[in-house]
Amino acid sequence: ELASKKKLKARYSYILAQLYQKENRKEEAYAMFNNVSKMNSSYEMEFNARLNIERNAWAAGKSDADDILRSLKKMSKDFKNEDYKDQIFFVMADVELSQNNREEAIALLLSSIEATTNNKPQLLESNYMLANLYYEDNEYVDAKTHFDMALANMPKEDDRYSFTKKLSENLTDIAANIQ
Repeated sequence: ELASKKKLKARYSYILAQLYQKENRKEEAYAMFNNVSKMNSSYEMEFNARLNIERNAWAAGKSDADDILRSLKKMSKDFKNEDYKDQIFFVMADVELSQNNREEAIALLLSSIEATTNNKPQLLESNYMLANLYYEDNEYVDAKTHFDMALANMPKEDDRYSFTKKLSENLTDIAANIQ
């Protein structure tokens, strides 16, 4: 509210929404991302706000999974979002997982990885989630592959790095024997 420029106001609102999201205050995050999307900010910020609105809508009780998936699918078909499809597919996978649709989630994560162009953080998150799903399903060869791909994009300062590296190393012999 104290920011004098529209651009700063949008950025501060976006940061506040992220903080609400991090603290699991989904309703406040939903409301704040909704405000950001109406502030006529840059397309990238508007896109990310809309994506986070969908991400928080279900948790905040504002929408059901089918509506969210329909909206995200529509976003993925918009030509302006061509460079953002990896993020859209990732959120769709997250929604499918929340509905216990593992097969659909895995397919969407693979689509997210395939759609990634230059977004290394998204590539990391998609591979990490996919590796964990494969690991839970005892698909150790695929788990090893995606843990390795996640590690290739994961900074050593990441809290998950040592655990991911250990899992990847432990799966080396298992995956080799299975193959």
